[in-house]
Amino acid sequence: HVVHPVRTACAAGVHTVVLTNAAGGLRSDFTVGQPVLISDHLTLTARSPLVGAQFVDLVEAYSPRLRSIAREIDPELPEGVYAGL
Repeated sequence: HVVHPVRTACAAGVHTVVLTNAAGGLRSDFTVGQPVLISDHLTLTARSPLVGAQFVDLVEAYSPRLRSIAREIDPELPEGVYAGL
């Protein structure tokens, strides 16, 4: 149910989707509501993403092309690592 809008958009020919969210942060130099460019992510939930029915390769989970566009728009955009705790 959650992915239905994305699947519908893809069926309609959409090739790029930019997802956003609001999350708490651990870095004191980031402010509430501040955009942050995600450079990588950590899974600290004690559940391994390496086991299961399907392994998802996340080497380029964060598109170099879209990251470059974001840098062109705001060269000062801070980067951070998204951590699932």
